[in-house]
Amino acid sequence: MHNWLICSRRMESALASRPPPKSGSDWDDKDLQRYNIKIVYQNTLDFFGVSDSELPLPRVPDEVLTVEYPRAAQHDDAYLLLSTMNHVVNNNQGKDSSVVDFIAHLFRVLGYVGRAEGRSTRNRIQVPISKYYPEILAKPDICIMDKKDQIVLLVQEDKTNLYSSHSTHPEVELIAGAIAAFVSNKSFIQRTSRLGDILVDQVMAGIVMRGTMPVFYKIPITAQLVDAVSRGMKPEQETIVDAYIPEFPEQPSDVSVKQSFECLKSRRVILSCFEAFKKFF
Repeated sequence: MHNWLICSRRMESALASRPPPKSGSDWDDKDLQRYNIKIVYQNTLDFFGVSDSELPLPRVPDEVLTVEYPRAAQHDDAYLLLSTMNHVVNNNQGKDSSVVDFIAHLFRVLGYVGRAEGRSTRNRIQVPISKYYPEILAKPDICIMDKKDQIVLLVQEDKTNLYSSHSTHPEVELIAGAIAAFVSNKSFIQRTSRLGDILVDQVMAGIVMRGTMPVFYKIPITAQLVDAVSRGMKPEQETIVDAYIPEFPEQPSDVSVKQSFECLKSRRVILSCFEAFKKFF
């Protein structure tokens, strides 16, 4: 007991001597340098392990691949997905975004969530970045929870179009959210496990949505990185985050990034990437 008290007081002293971590929405590129995190963009083969031509066919209703606009859809899944897509594409100003609604419908259509998968979505939850600072939070726009209440995937929206006067760093916020998700998962396992299980590391799946266009991430989180963030220190080991932007060899030049899902050829590529991403969570 005496040794535990000494260690606890040493930890309190170390934390008091350094600034606390910032909330997820305040992270920027300097925080990646501060915590020795590097984002590396990869090609299809390096990220998914298959070539462009080998990407899996999306397991979605045919209408999702063939119908351009909601009024032409005959079934609810396609109609709701394409309706929320339209809201995203047409929402150029205002305080609210339709991306959350769009990606939630997309996850259901793709089979990312549902009873059979034992997974569900949570929107805009608040998750502490450090167990030592429960008031300092990350706020992912969407996360997927498994049946054990573990966070397995996070989504961060690029809100640049909504708040043009405010600089946003969605992929940095996503990484902060992944760290917070690891802290949450580890804490839950420690509270509920009867075998004394400890979560040492986890590769968190993440997505940044730029309108209807996804950017995929594989974010390795370790206990050492989480500890370094809590202490405000730079870890010795570099964390490499893999990232991937879908490639559209046949996308028309007049189709913006925000509108990518509207173009049927681009939509098929995006959905194939989502299908391939399933194996990472």
